[in-house]
Amino acid sequence: MSEIDLMLALHAETTRAVLVSDTGEEARALWLPLSLVDIRRTGKSTAGTRKDGQAVNLPIVEASLPEWLAIKRGLA
Repeated sequence: MSEIDLMLALHAETTRAVLVSDTGEEARALWLPLSLVDIRRTGKSTAGTRKDGQAVNLPIVEASLPEWLAIKRGLA
């Protein structure tokens, strides 16, 4: 099974999952289980928006995940 690496905005993180998006918009963010995803912080950030429209600065992470999961979640 092949893996894919994506640069994503990190909206939230728990011990089991991360809330990420490829647009920086929280309304379009999705949860990915850490059991299937490796996250590496890049030290970079991007402008984003919360669900209420408030502007925020979000960290950018590099996520390595199975290609099937990226396709299923609309990230690839």
